[in-house]
Amino acid sequence: MAINFSAGTQIEGVGAIVEIPKRVVQFVPNFTNGSWSFTTAAWTNTISTSIVVQTGNKIMVEYLMNDRSDQGNGTWSLIYHRILVNGSQIMYSGYNGAASNHIGFYSRTFLYTPPSAGTYTFQAQNLSYQGTSYSGNGNNNSFNAAHLNLYEIGE
Repeated sequence: MAINFSAGTQIEGVGAIVEIPKRVVQFVPNFTNGSWSFTTAAWTNTISTSIVVQTGNKIMVEYLMNDRSDQGNGTWSLIYHRILVNGSQIMYSGYNGAASNHIGFYSRTFLYTPPSAGTYTFQAQNLSYQGTSYSGNGNNNSFNAAHLNLYEIGE
């Protein structure tokens, strides 16, 4: 059995086993039920995860965070998300929210190409457009499966 993709990639299979050209070399999970509040004053650190990768490999980043902003009807309740790698911004959400009270989540999965082998620390941060906003357990005081998971993808 083979699956052919339009870009010329082909996945081969033998019986119930499927061979995939790129593979996950390691998985570094970081699921948390932490709780954070943040304002307009400065970006607030939330989840952080580190991974050590080999030369030529890539890192798949999987991020999910729920959030809440209670600024009232007719007022912008906006929350911003970003991810830094070793201190440099690599992902920025724009805003997440509405012109009223907002309860929601933000999720992003993307591939990062590190410049060399080494240790890479990914730091998620949040910022509120106005007032105080909440993420993690601060959203409804319920369990939150917020996560910043990293996958090393090898050749």
